[in-house]
Amino acid sequence: VAWSAANGMHALAGSLAAFVGLRFLMGLSECGNYTGGIKTIAGLFSAERRAMAGGIFNAGAQLGSVLAPPLIVLITVQVGWQMAFVLPSLLGLLWIIPWLVSYPREAAPHLASASAASQVGLKVLLRNRQVLGLLLLRVFAGPLASFYWYWLPEYLRHGRGMSFVMIGALAWLPYVFGILGNLAGGFFSDYLVRHGTSPDRARKMGFSVGSGLSALSILLPFVGSNDAALAVICLIVFGNNWVAATYIGTVGDLFPESVVGRVNGIAGAGDSA
Repeated sequence: VAWSAANGMHALAGSLAAFVGLRFLMGLSECGNYTGGIKTIAGLFSAERRAMAGGIFNAGAQLGSVLAPPLIVLITVQVGWQMAFVLPSLLGLLWIIPWLVSYPREAAPHLASASAASQVGLKVLLRNRQVLGLLLLRVFAGPLASFYWYWLPEYLRHGRGMSFVMIGALAWLPYVFGILGNLAGGFFSDYLVRHGTSPDRARKMGFSVGSGLSALSILLPFVGSNDAALAVICLIVFGNNWVAATYIGTVGDLFPESVVGRVNGIAGAGDSA
């Protein structure tokens, strides 16, 4: 509700200060949505299916990035920029209805949380090695994801000298590979778990593959061809989202559902570190 409301209120912003303030509210509320999704997955799915479920969940963000640009441009041209904020916000609010109707009212039987876990305090979590490990993972993976999420068009325009027409024609491709990376990464470690590999080893193998592909970002400044650069970017985004799906599965592996939200909140702070 808060995320959709903050987004829709951009249509009323009459100054730069108001716009910036609303962007802050959007960022403040967005994190709760993502954390809620990860907590839900931890509670509904076993280790053999959890990363794949997380990959499908996270792929929705990339799908939105593929569909949004042409739709937003169409709405802006037809009915004005204000409605480009209002209409998506209304869809976000309407989505709450089927979500509340379809969400199971009872926890999955294989993940009944221990009552003592709900009493774990923030200080205890901050001293936990696994929590700190997930935090460091987000510290190193988060800035890479943010660059390709938010700055890719600017990089293609000013860093690679691509025209606006070419950016509009090609910039959606990395997000398609992001969708595929979520699905492939989730499938990979879940497949290993189903075939006898321990969840710990399966997730670590998944992180290794995804991080290796993400590290191709180091080569990007040395790639001369724009076509080759876009291909490398697609592999980087594929790998980064492979890591994201594996991360979602890992949080539910390591912690009971009752603390997953707090753990992800701590780890998620690393994205902006």
